Amino acid sequence: MGFSFAGKAVYTAVWIAAVSLFMELLGFSTQKWLTAGGLGTVLLTLAGREVNYGLLGISLRQLTAVLESLIVDSNIEDTSCDFC
Repeated sequence: MGFSFAGKAVYTAVWIAAVSLFMELLGFSTQKWLTAGGLGTVLLTLAGREVNYGLLGISLRQLTAVLESLIVDSNIEDTSCDFC
């Protein structure tokens, strides 16, 4: 899967470079477009990170609750009456 993703990334980068060079040859400035694309990518990355941290936090809270209930259940089952 990693090689497939890397191949697609390189393929996309080559197409972006080709379109950018073609637009430059036609006389259009592509610097603003590339800068906007770079900033957009950074913003998407930061948003994705926040979403992943949120999901990770929810997962850890759920896991903690399950583990705590298992520990409590096992302690109740293992308790014997020493005073009886």
